[in-house]
Parts: sequence; C-alpha cells; structure tokens
Amino acid sequence: MIIQRSCQYSQGRETTRLDLALAGTMGISRGRARRIIALGGAYINGKRVRVQSRAVRIGDQLQAYWAEPPEPEPPPLRRDALLLRDAALLVVNKPAGLYSQPARHRVKGTLPDMLAAMLNLRQLPSPINRLDREASGLILLGMDRPTRSRLSRSWQRAEVEKTYLALLWDQGATLPAHGRLDAPLQPDPEQPGRMRVASRGRGRRALTDFKILQRGQTGVCLAELRPLTGRTHQLRLHCAWAGCPLLGDRLYAPRVVADMVDVLCLHSWRLESPHLPPNLEAPLPGDFKTALASHGLDFDL
Repeated sequence: MIIQRSCQYSQGRETTRLDLALAGTMGISRGRARRIIALGGAYINGKRVRVQSRAVRIGDQLQAYWAEPPEPEPPPLRRDALLLRDAALLVVNKPAGLYSQPARHRVKGTLPDMLAAMLNLRQLPSPINRLDREASGLILLGMDRPTRSRLSRSWQRAEVEKTYLALLWDQGATLPAHGRLDAPLQPDPEQPGRMRVASRGRGRRALTDFKILQRGQTGVCLAELRPLTGRTHQLRLHCAWAGCPLLGDRLYAPRVVADMVDVLCLHSWRLESPHLPPNLEAPLPGDFKTALASHGLDFDL
C-alpha cells in the first residue's frame, strides 16, 4: 500500500531542511524522511525533490509518499537486458520486480533510473509501453520527444500486436485450445490498486485472445495471450475470471496458485508493428523457465 501525507509547513524556523520539515510535520522519524526523499517520494509545492537539504519555507506545501510495508529491493538490471539501443530508442527485457516507470513514491530503482545510471544518460528515458512491476519482458523507451510521440500514437491506435507468455492453472482443462476473453473491467472501489470485472454496460471493454501452447501433467498450461485492449491488469484479471489464474499472481489468484512459484509467470514476449524494429522478442527469464520445467513443460524459445 502506498501511504500519502500532505501538509503546509507552518511550524519551527522560517526556513529549514526538507528532511527535518517532513519529520516534524508528518510525525515520522528523520531516518524515514531521508529514505522517502532518496527514493523520490517527497514533493515541495507539487515538484519532486530528492535533495535532503533543500530549503523549506513557511507556507510551502509538502507531500510525501511511501510504501507500507516497505517494498523489497528491486532486482539488478543486467547489461544483457538491453536488447537494442540507438539514438532514439531503447528496447529492454525488464526483469520481474522492477517498476517500468517512476511512481509517485519512487524514482530510484525504477527501470528509467537504472538505465540512466547504466548508460550514463543525462536524463531519464521515457517508457512508451508499460508492464506491471511483477511482470517481465519487453519495454520500449524513447530517447527524444518525436520518437515518444510517434510510438505512443501507434499504441493508442492499436497498431502494435502484443504477445505475452503465461503459465495458467487449468486443472480441469476447462479452457479451450484457443478463443477470446471478453469482459469489461473497472477499478475495484473496495480494494484500491486492484481492478474487477464489471457488469455489462459498465466499466471499459477489454478483449484478450488466447491460445494454449502446451498442457502439463499437473494442471498447469503454457498459454499465449494477446491483449486487444490495454486495460490495467487486463491479462491477470481475464485469466482469473475465466477460472485459469496465473501462477504467482498475488492479486487475483487463489493463495494455492499464487504460492506455486516465487514470481508472476507473465512475460511480454513479442511486439510487432510496422513502426517498430523487426523481430522484437524477449528471452524468457530463468524463474519462468524453472517453473516450466517443474510442471513438465519444455517450450523452447
């Protein structure tokens, strides 16, 4: 859960340091205030500030965001995760557990931040597509505004064909060999940060094509998923709604399925569009391959 607090600085000295101001006005320790600032979760008058000693003056509006409980450290970004680099575009095989873009509560340890450090970039590259933090696979990042605008329009116009690989729990083999999942989605008002299937006439339409590639002997199958729309958590929720939740999905799968593996078995494998470089594919991560083998599946990419 992301905690948000805001207040107007109106106590103490006329001017003070940001870390002292956050600790004094928000009832947190100075150590926590310093961690919030270092991660990128502190704001003065709506602007993110990452300098501990930045001056705060009477009347300034302060905001702070942090994760509770604290999030685990993000995984390292290996250099071989960078699949393509040119002057305008980066293509990355994002590891699971890494934010694909800066969040309200952090910049440090997100994919753009790690790429900027790895490549010694003067500014953060901007993600063109996004993945859930728990998912792995292809992310494109623009290095200049024209590239970002051009490719973002391709996504908005549904000109990019996206193919994911997923491990599903389908013990009764109820899912046919191929088909389409059609269920509208909307935010869950009772559980912030989650989505739910909406009744007809409500929510936003969401469509997912699927194909079963292999069935194991343990009720687990490897599926190819192709979202035709781009709703939040669409693939995860559609599969759970169809009775075939993703292994490792701690938001929408039953506990027994979520605990089968340590990571969400959802991988953005392929992107295809006339506006993209050809043959954009991301190799499967090691955890996904291990899960495949443990359920008698041997799909080779």
